[in-house]
Amino acid sequence: MVKLSTLRINPDNPRLIKDEKFEKLCSSVKDFPKMMSLRPIVVDSDGMILGGNMRYLALDHLGYREIPDEWIKRAEELTQEERRRFIIEDNVSFGEWDFDILASDWDIEDLNEWGLDFPEKKELFEDEYEVPEEDEIETDIVPGDVFEIGPHRMVCGDSTHADIVFTLLQGEKPFLMVTDPPYGVNYDASWRLQAGIGTSGALGKVMNDDNADWREAWSLFPGAVAYVWHAGLHAATVMESLHAVKFKVRAQIIWVKNQFVISRGHYHGQHEPAFYAQRPGVDDQWRYAEEHEVLDYSVRDGESAGWDGDRKQSTVWFIDKPMKSETGHSTQKPVECMGRPIKNHTGEVYDPFLGSGTTMVAAHQLGRRCFGVELNPKYCHVIIERMRAMEDSLKVVRNGQPYNG
Repeated sequence: MVKLSTLRINPDNPRLIKDEKFEKLCSSVKDFPKMMSLRPIVVDSDGMILGGNMRYLALDHLGYREIPDEWIKRAEELTQEERRRFIIEDNVSFGEWDFDILASDWDIEDLNEWGLDFPEKKELFEDEYEVPEEDEIETDIVPGDVFEIGPHRMVCGDSTHADIVFTLLQGEKPFLMVTDPPYGVNYDASWRLQAGIGTSGALGKVMNDDNADWREAWSLFPGAVAYVWHAGLHAATVMESLHAVKFKVRAQIIWVKNQFVISRGHYHGQHEPAFYAQRPGVDDQWRYAEEHEVLDYSVRDGESAGWDGDRKQSTVWFIDKPMKSETGHSTQKPVECMGRPIKNHTGEVYDPFLGSGTTMVAAHQLGRRCFGVELNPKYCHVIIERMRAMEDSLKVVRNGQPYNG
Protein backbone atom coordinates (compact mmCIF):
# COMPACT_ATOMS: atom_id res chain seq x y z
CA MET A 1 0.00 0.00 0.00
CA VAL A 2 1.11 3.56 -0.66
CA LYS A 3 0.32 6.39 1.72
CA LEU A 4 -1.46 9.23 -0.04
CA SER A 5 0.59 11.69 2.01
CA THR A 6 3.76 10.58 0.20
CA LEU A 7 2.41 11.99 -3.08
CA ARG A 8 2.58 15.67 -3.98
CA ILE A 9 0.24 17.72 -6.13
CA ASN A 10 2.03 19.43 -9.00
CA PRO A 11 1.78 23.17 -8.15
CA ASP A 12 2.19 24.04 -11.84
CA ASN A 13 -0.47 21.65 -13.09
CA PRO A 14 -2.30 23.49 -15.91
CA ARG A 15 -5.46 21.40 -15.63
CA LEU A 16 -8.55 22.71 -13.83
CA ILE A 17 -11.77 20.94 -12.93
CA LYS A 18 -15.19 22.43 -12.25
CA ASP A 19 -17.21 21.41 -9.21
CA GLU A 20 -19.75 19.40 -11.22
CA LYS A 21 -17.01 17.51 -13.05
CA PHE A 22 -15.16 16.90 -9.79
CA GLU A 23 -18.28 15.37 -8.26
CA LYS A 24 -18.60 13.05 -11.25
CA LEU A 25 -14.93 12.08 -10.92
CA CYS A 26 -15.40 11.27 -7.23
CA SER A 27 -18.43 9.14 -8.07
CA SER A 28 -16.44 7.35 -10.76
CA VAL A 29 -13.58 6.52 -8.37
CA LYS A 30 -16.03 5.37 -5.72
CA ASP A 31 -18.22 3.25 -8.02
CA PHE A 32 -15.48 1.88 -10.29
CA PRO A 33 -12.20 1.71 -8.31
CA LYS A 34 -10.74 -0.85 -10.74
CA MET A 35 -10.29 2.05 -13.13
CA MET A 36 -7.50 3.35 -10.88
CA SER A 37 -5.34 0.32 -11.58
CA LEU A 38 -6.07 0.60 -15.31
CA ARG A 39 -5.24 4.32 -15.34
CA PRO A 40 -2.84 4.78 -12.42
CA ILE A 41 -1.52 8.06 -11.06
CA VAL A 42 1.88 8.78 -12.62
CA VAL A 43 4.56 10.22 -10.29
CA ASP A 44 8.24 11.11 -10.63
CA SER A 45 11.07 9.98 -8.37
CA ASP A 46 10.19 12.67 -5.82
CA GLY A 47 6.55 11.63 -5.60
CA MET A 48 5.28 14.66 -7.52
CA ILE A 49 2.26 13.85 -9.64
CA LEU A 50 2.82 14.15 -13.39
CA GLY A 51 -0.53 12.71 -14.40
CA GLY A 52 -3.60 12.19 -12.23
CA ASN A 53 -3.73 15.30 -10.04
CA MET A 54 -7.52 15.37 -10.17
CA ARG A 55 -7.79 11.69 -9.31
CA TYR A 56 -5.50 12.32 -6.34
CA LEU A 57 -7.79 15.13 -5.15
CA ALA A 58 -10.80 12.85 -5.58
CA LEU A 59 -9.15 10.12 -3.50
CA ASP A 60 -8.31 12.62 -0.76
CA HIS A 61 -11.87 13.99 -0.85
CA LEU A 62 -13.25 10.46 -0.49
CA GLY A 63 -11.16 9.88 2.64
CA TYR A 64 -8.48 7.56 1.25
CA ARG A 65 -5.29 7.55 3.32
CA GLU A 66 -3.63 4.60 1.60
CA ILE A 67 -4.05 3.23 -1.91
CA PRO A 68 -2.94 -0.04 -3.58
CA ASP A 69 0.51 -0.08 -5.17
CA GLU A 70 -0.99 -0.76 -8.61
CA TRP A 71 -2.80 2.57 -8.50
CA ILE A 72 0.59 4.26 -8.81
CA LYS A 73 2.95 4.24 -11.80
CA ARG A 74 6.44 5.62 -11.24
CA ALA A 75 8.13 7.41 -14.16
CA GLU A 76 11.57 7.78 -12.65
CA GLU A 77 13.42 7.43 -15.97
CA LEU A 78 11.98 10.59 -17.54
CA THR A 79 14.18 13.63 -18.12
CA GLN A 80 13.01 17.07 -16.97
CA GLU A 81 11.93 17.96 -20.51
CA GLU A 82 10.10 14.64 -20.88
CA ARG A 83 8.29 15.23 -17.59
CA ARG A 84 7.12 18.65 -18.84
CA ARG A 85 5.93 17.10 -22.08
CA PHE A 86 4.14 14.25 -20.32
CA ILE A 87 2.14 16.67 -18.15
CA ILE A 88 0.62 18.13 -21.32
CA GLU A 89 0.29 15.07 -23.55
CA ASP A 90 -1.29 13.00 -20.78
CA ASN A 91 -4.19 15.45 -20.78
CA VAL A 92 -4.51 16.03 -24.53
CA SER A 93 -7.33 14.29 -26.37
CA PHE A 94 -6.16 13.62 -29.92
CA GLY A 95 -9.38 11.94 -30.97
CA GLU A 96 -12.98 13.03 -31.16
CA TRP A 97 -16.14 11.31 -30.02
CA ASP A 98 -18.59 9.84 -32.53
CA PHE A 99 -21.70 10.92 -30.64
CA ASP A 100 -24.02 8.96 -32.95
CA ILE A 101 -22.31 5.67 -32.04
CA LEU A 102 -22.26 6.65 -28.37
CA ALA A 103 -25.99 7.39 -28.44
CA SER A 104 -26.68 4.06 -30.15
CA ASP A 105 -24.55 1.83 -27.92
CA TRP A 106 -24.62 3.53 -24.51
CA ASP A 107 -27.21 4.99 -22.21
CA ILE A 108 -27.02 8.79 -22.32
CA GLU A 109 -27.59 9.13 -18.57
CA ASP A 110 -24.72 6.72 -17.87
CA LEU A 111 -22.42 8.68 -20.18
CA ASN A 112 -23.31 11.91 -18.40
CA GLU A 113 -22.68 10.32 -15.00
CA TRP A 114 -19.29 9.10 -16.23
CA GLY A 115 -18.32 12.67 -17.04
CA LEU A 116 -18.95 12.82 -20.80
CA ASP A 117 -20.86 15.91 -21.90
CA PHE A 118 -22.85 15.67 -25.10
CA PRO A 119 -22.67 18.81 -27.23
CA GLU A 120 -25.94 20.63 -27.58
CA LYS A 121 -27.24 19.87 -31.04
CA LYS A 122 -28.62 22.75 -33.04
CA GLU A 123 -31.97 21.89 -34.56
CA LEU A 124 -33.61 23.14 -37.71
CA PHE A 125 -37.05 24.69 -37.59
CA GLU A 126 -39.42 26.38 -39.98
CA ASP A 127 -39.26 30.12 -39.39
CA GLU A 128 -42.47 32.11 -39.14
CA TYR A 129 -41.66 34.64 -41.83
CA GLU A 130 -44.13 34.69 -44.70
CA VAL A 131 -42.68 35.85 -47.99
CA PRO A 132 -44.86 38.60 -49.50
CA GLU A 133 -45.99 38.69 -53.10
CA GLU A 134 -43.30 40.14 -55.33
CA ASP A 135 -45.58 42.97 -56.48
CA GLU A 136 -45.95 44.08 -52.86
CA ILE A 137 -42.21 44.40 -52.19
CA GLU A 138 -40.58 47.83 -52.29
CA THR A 139 -36.83 48.18 -51.96
CA ASP A 140 -33.93 50.53 -52.63
CA ILE A 141 -31.54 47.62 -53.22
CA VAL A 142 -29.78 47.64 -56.60
CA PRO A 143 -27.56 45.10 -58.39
CA GLY A 144 -24.02 45.20 -57.05
CA ASP A 145 -25.00 45.88 -53.45
CA VAL A 146 -23.08 43.75 -50.94
CA PHE A 147 -24.63 42.96 -47.56
CA GLU A 148 -23.24 41.64 -44.32
CA ILE A 149 -26.15 40.02 -42.47
CA GLY A 150 -24.72 39.11 -39.09
CA PRO A 151 -21.94 36.62 -39.96
CA HIS A 152 -23.33 35.99 -43.45
CA ARG A 153 -22.68 37.80 -46.73
CA MET A 154 -24.95 38.37 -49.72
CA VAL A 155 -24.53 40.15 -53.03
CA CYS A 156 -27.28 41.27 -55.39
CA GLY A 157 -26.28 40.13 -58.84
CA ASP A 158 -25.82 37.33 -61.35
CA SER A 159 -24.00 34.30 -59.94
CA THR A 160 -22.72 33.34 -63.41
CA HIS A 161 -20.59 36.51 -63.50
CA ALA A 162 -17.11 36.15 -62.04
CA ASP A 163 -16.94 39.75 -60.83
CA ILE A 164 -20.11 39.30 -58.75
CA VAL A 165 -18.86 36.10 -57.11
CA PHE A 166 -15.42 37.66 -56.52
CA THR A 167 -17.09 40.63 -54.82
CA LEU A 168 -19.09 38.25 -52.63
CA LEU A 169 -16.33 35.90 -51.54
CA GLN A 170 -13.44 38.37 -51.18
CA GLY A 171 -10.97 35.51 -50.97
CA GLU A 172 -13.15 33.25 -48.80
CA LYS A 173 -13.58 29.64 -49.96
CA PRO A 174 -16.83 28.09 -48.73
CA PHE A 175 -16.66 24.30 -48.82
CA LEU A 176 -20.29 23.33 -49.41
CA MET A 177 -22.76 24.50 -52.05
CA VAL A 178 -26.46 23.96 -51.33
CA THR A 179 -28.69 25.51 -53.95
CA ASP A 180 -32.11 25.49 -55.56
CA PRO A 181 -31.58 27.09 -58.99
CA PRO A 182 -34.21 27.80 -61.64
CA TYR A 183 -35.17 24.43 -63.07
CA GLY A 184 -35.56 25.28 -66.75
CA VAL A 185 -39.29 24.48 -66.72
CA ASN A 186 -40.67 28.02 -67.23
CA TYR A 187 -42.49 27.63 -63.94
CA ASP A 188 -45.37 30.04 -63.33
CA ALA A 189 -47.77 29.14 -60.52
CA SER A 190 -50.28 31.90 -61.23
CA TRP A 191 -52.26 29.58 -63.49
CA ARG A 192 -53.86 28.02 -60.40
CA LEU A 193 -55.79 31.16 -59.60
CA GLN A 194 -56.78 31.55 -63.21
CA ALA A 195 -58.00 27.96 -63.23
CA GLY A 196 -59.96 28.46 -60.00
CA ILE A 197 -58.05 25.82 -58.00
CA GLY A 198 -56.10 28.19 -55.74
CA THR A 199 -57.01 31.18 -53.65
CA SER A 200 -53.64 32.41 -52.43
CA GLY A 201 -50.04 31.49 -52.13
CA ALA A 202 -47.05 30.99 -54.38
CA LEU A 203 -47.83 32.99 -57.49
CA GLY A 204 -44.47 34.38 -58.57
CA LYS A 205 -42.95 33.41 -61.90
CA VAL A 206 -39.37 32.18 -61.49
CA MET A 207 -36.74 34.40 -63.15
CA ASN A 208 -34.37 32.76 -65.66
CA ASP A 209 -36.44 29.57 -65.60
CA ASP A 210 -35.73 28.80 -69.24
CA ASN A 211 -32.34 27.29 -68.42
CA ALA A 212 -31.36 24.11 -66.56
CA ASP A 213 -27.61 24.23 -67.27
CA TRP A 214 -25.88 26.45 -64.73
CA ARG A 215 -22.30 25.29 -65.27
CA GLU A 216 -21.08 28.92 -65.28
CA ALA A 217 -22.37 29.28 -61.72
CA TRP A 218 -20.94 25.91 -60.64
CA SER A 219 -17.53 26.79 -62.09
CA LEU A 220 -17.27 29.91 -59.89
CA PHE A 221 -17.89 27.93 -56.69
CA PRO A 222 -14.47 27.30 -55.10
CA GLY A 223 -15.51 24.44 -52.80
CA ALA A 224 -15.69 20.67 -53.08
CA VAL A 225 -19.25 19.50 -52.37
CA ALA A 226 -22.49 20.51 -54.10
CA TYR A 227 -26.15 19.75 -53.49
CA VAL A 228 -28.25 20.92 -56.46
CA TRP A 229 -32.02 20.69 -56.55
CA HIS A 230 -33.43 20.23 -60.04
CA ALA A 231 -36.38 18.98 -62.06
CA GLY A 232 -36.36 15.28 -62.90
CA LEU A 233 -37.04 16.16 -66.52
CA HIS A 234 -33.66 17.88 -66.78
CA ALA A 235 -31.61 15.50 -64.62
CA ALA A 236 -29.27 14.60 -67.50
CA THR A 237 -28.63 18.27 -68.28
CA VAL A 238 -27.88 19.12 -64.66
CA MET A 239 -25.59 16.10 -64.29
CA GLU A 240 -23.68 17.05 -67.44
CA SER A 241 -23.29 20.64 -66.20
CA LEU A 242 -21.75 19.35 -62.97
CA HIS A 243 -19.48 16.89 -64.79
CA ALA A 244 -18.27 19.73 -67.04
CA VAL A 245 -16.78 21.53 -64.05
CA LYS A 246 -15.21 18.44 -62.50
CA PHE A 247 -17.98 17.37 -60.14
CA LYS A 248 -18.71 13.65 -59.84
CA VAL A 249 -22.25 12.81 -58.91
CA ARG A 250 -22.33 10.36 -56.02
CA ALA A 251 -26.03 10.05 -55.25
CA GLN A 252 -29.41 11.30 -56.19
CA ILE A 253 -31.61 12.21 -53.25
CA ILE A 254 -35.38 12.25 -53.40
CA TRP A 255 -37.54 14.55 -51.33
CA VAL A 256 -40.93 12.95 -50.79
CA LYS A 257 -43.57 15.45 -49.73
CA ASN A 258 -46.51 14.74 -47.49
CA GLN A 259 -49.00 15.76 -50.16
CA PHE A 260 -49.17 16.78 -53.77
CA VAL A 261 -50.26 20.07 -55.22
CA ILE A 262 -52.55 20.10 -58.23
CA SER A 263 -50.53 20.51 -61.42
CA ARG A 264 -51.61 20.68 -65.05
CA GLY A 265 -50.54 17.15 -65.76
CA HIS A 266 -52.39 13.87 -65.89
CA TYR A 267 -50.41 12.71 -62.85
CA HIS A 268 -49.60 14.79 -59.77
CA GLY A 269 -46.19 13.54 -58.70
CA GLN A 270 -45.42 12.96 -55.03
CA HIS A 271 -42.75 10.29 -54.85
CA GLU A 272 -41.02 9.04 -57.98
CA PRO A 273 -41.74 10.90 -61.22
CA ALA A 274 -43.03 9.16 -64.28
CA PHE A 275 -42.87 10.77 -67.74
CA TYR A 276 -46.20 10.97 -69.40
CA ALA A 277 -45.86 11.35 -73.17
CA GLN A 278 -47.87 14.11 -74.85
CA ARG A 279 -48.29 15.05 -78.45
CA PRO A 280 -46.17 17.93 -79.76
CA GLY A 281 -47.55 21.40 -79.35
CA VAL A 282 -49.08 20.82 -75.93
CA ASP A 283 -47.84 23.07 -73.15
CA ASP A 284 -45.31 20.90 -71.32
CA GLN A 285 -45.65 22.75 -68.00
CA TRP A 286 -47.32 19.61 -66.62
CA ARG A 287 -44.10 17.64 -66.88
CA TYR A 288 -42.75 19.53 -63.87
CA ALA A 289 -43.68 17.01 -61.17
CA GLU A 290 -44.34 19.46 -58.38
CA GLU A 291 -44.49 17.02 -55.49
CA HIS A 292 -41.28 15.20 -56.26
CA GLU A 293 -37.97 17.02 -55.98
CA VAL A 294 -34.58 15.64 -56.96
CA LEU A 295 -31.26 16.62 -55.42
CA ASP A 296 -27.83 15.75 -56.79
CA TYR A 297 -25.03 15.20 -54.28
CA SER A 298 -21.70 15.88 -55.99
CA VAL A 299 -18.07 15.99 -54.95
CA ARG A 300 -15.39 17.70 -57.02
CA ASP A 301 -12.80 15.24 -58.38
CA GLY A 302 -9.91 14.69 -56.01
CA GLU A 303 -11.59 16.38 -53.05
CA SER A 304 -12.77 15.01 -49.72
CA ALA A 305 -16.50 15.14 -48.99
CA GLY A 306 -15.96 16.55 -45.50
CA TRP A 307 -18.67 14.16 -44.30
CA ASP A 308 -20.02 14.99 -40.84
CA GLY A 309 -23.24 12.98 -40.90
CA ASP A 310 -23.98 9.59 -39.39
CA ARG A 311 -24.17 6.22 -41.18
CA LYS A 312 -27.96 6.16 -41.27
CA GLN A 313 -28.57 8.71 -44.03
CA SER A 314 -31.05 7.62 -46.70
CA THR A 315 -31.38 8.88 -50.26
CA VAL A 316 -35.11 9.35 -49.64
CA TRP A 317 -36.08 12.33 -47.50
CA PHE A 318 -39.62 12.42 -46.13
CA ILE A 319 -40.04 16.10 -45.31
CA ASP A 320 -43.42 17.76 -44.94
CA LYS A 321 -44.09 20.73 -47.13
CA PRO A 322 -45.18 23.49 -44.72
CA MET A 323 -48.55 24.99 -45.52
CA LYS A 324 -47.03 28.44 -45.29
CA SER A 325 -44.60 27.57 -48.07
CA GLU A 326 -47.48 28.65 -50.29
CA THR A 327 -46.09 32.18 -50.10
CA GLY A 328 -44.83 34.82 -52.47
CA HIS A 329 -41.85 32.75 -53.61
CA SER A 330 -43.27 30.00 -55.77
CA THR A 331 -40.54 27.37 -55.29
CA GLN A 332 -39.56 27.92 -51.64
CA LYS A 333 -38.18 24.80 -49.95
CA PRO A 334 -38.65 23.75 -46.32
CA VAL A 335 -35.68 24.72 -44.16
CA GLU A 336 -34.92 21.02 -43.60
CA CYS A 337 -34.31 20.48 -47.33
CA MET A 338 -31.46 22.98 -47.33
CA GLY A 339 -30.36 22.29 -43.76
CA ARG A 340 -29.87 18.54 -43.94
CA PRO A 341 -26.91 18.78 -46.35
CA ILE A 342 -25.39 21.47 -44.13
CA LYS A 343 -25.71 19.21 -41.07
CA ASN A 344 -24.06 16.34 -42.95
CA HIS A 345 -20.93 18.24 -44.00
CA THR A 346 -18.35 20.55 -42.53
CA GLY A 347 -17.41 24.02 -43.69
CA GLU A 348 -18.97 27.28 -44.75
CA VAL A 349 -21.92 27.34 -47.13
CA TYR A 350 -22.46 28.86 -50.58
CA ASP A 351 -25.71 29.38 -52.49
CA PRO A 352 -25.57 31.06 -55.91
CA PHE A 353 -29.38 31.16 -56.13
CA LEU A 354 -30.59 32.35 -52.72
CA GLY A 355 -34.20 32.98 -53.70
CA SER A 356 -36.10 33.69 -50.49
CA GLY A 357 -33.02 32.85 -48.40
CA THR A 358 -33.81 29.38 -47.06
CA THR A 359 -30.18 28.22 -47.31
CA MET A 360 -29.02 31.20 -45.27
CA VAL A 361 -31.79 30.59 -42.72
CA ALA A 362 -30.71 26.95 -42.35
CA ALA A 363 -27.03 27.86 -42.08
CA HIS A 364 -27.79 30.44 -39.39
CA GLN A 365 -29.86 27.98 -37.37
CA LEU A 366 -26.97 25.50 -37.50
CA GLY A 367 -24.33 28.07 -36.56
CA ARG A 368 -22.69 28.07 -39.99
CA ARG A 369 -21.67 31.00 -42.18
CA CYS A 370 -23.40 31.43 -45.54
CA PHE A 371 -22.34 33.28 -48.68
CA GLY A 372 -25.09 33.84 -51.22
CA VAL A 373 -26.04 35.52 -54.47
CA GLU A 374 -29.55 36.67 -55.42
CA LEU A 375 -30.37 38.22 -58.78
CA ASN A 376 -33.65 39.88 -57.82
CA PRO A 377 -33.28 43.00 -55.61
CA LYS A 378 -36.75 42.40 -54.19
CA TYR A 379 -35.77 38.97 -52.93
CA CYS A 380 -32.55 40.39 -51.49
CA HIS A 381 -34.89 42.62 -49.47
CA VAL A 382 -36.95 39.56 -48.48
CA ILE A 383 -33.83 37.71 -47.31
CA ILE A 384 -32.79 40.59 -45.06
CA GLU A 385 -36.27 40.90 -43.58
CA ARG A 386 -36.51 37.13 -43.08
CA MET A 387 -33.18 36.99 -41.27
CA ARG A 388 -34.15 39.94 -39.08
CA ALA A 389 -37.45 38.26 -38.24
CA MET A 390 -35.56 35.17 -37.10
CA GLU A 391 -33.05 37.15 -35.00
CA ASP A 392 -33.77 40.84 -34.54
CA SER A 393 -30.30 41.55 -33.13
CA LEU A 394 -28.59 40.77 -36.45
CA LYS A 395 -26.66 43.75 -37.74
CA VAL A 396 -27.05 44.46 -41.45
CA VAL A 397 -24.43 46.42 -43.37
CA ARG A 398 -24.74 47.49 -47.02
CA ASN A 399 -21.56 48.39 -48.90
CA GLY A 400 -19.81 49.11 -45.60
CA GLN A 401 -22.59 51.24 -44.09
CA PRO A 402 -25.31 50.26 -41.57
CA TYR A 403 -28.50 49.37 -43.42
CA ASN A 404 -31.97 49.81 -41.97
CA GLY A 405 -34.00 49.48 -45.16
